[in-house]
Amino acid sequence: MGITSVKDASAYTIYMMFGSYFKKAVCTSKIKENKLKIAYKEQKRDNQIRLEERCENYIEQHIVPEVPAEIFDDMVEVRFSDDSERGTIVTFTGFDWMIKMWAEELYKYTNFHYEYIKK
Repeated sequence: MGITSVKDASAYTIYMMFGSYFKKAVCTSKIKENKLKIAYKEQKRDNQIRLEERCENYIEQHIVPEVPAEIFDDMVEVRFSDDSERGTIVTFTGFDWMIKMWAEELYKYTNFHYEYIKK
């Protein structure tokens, strides 16, 4: 697997895992969603599990305690955008806020990052 497919798999993991925290998460591009889903499914099962566990741990340790709890009651739109420095950024947009989340691949380790923006 190339680094692009690992980054795409990481972006899909973010979408799948963090999206499940909201009342409903709807992707604005089914084509991009399907491309990332294929990259995720092409990963070995142990890599999928590793990505899911690291992503969920990051969400629970860094995002959930730091953002207002009521945002998780929102229905969100999800967009994927490519950034030359950060790779694929997954943006979750609620009523008056957004969270951008992305993964960084370093020496076979995946580090997650996020940014909370109040509109």
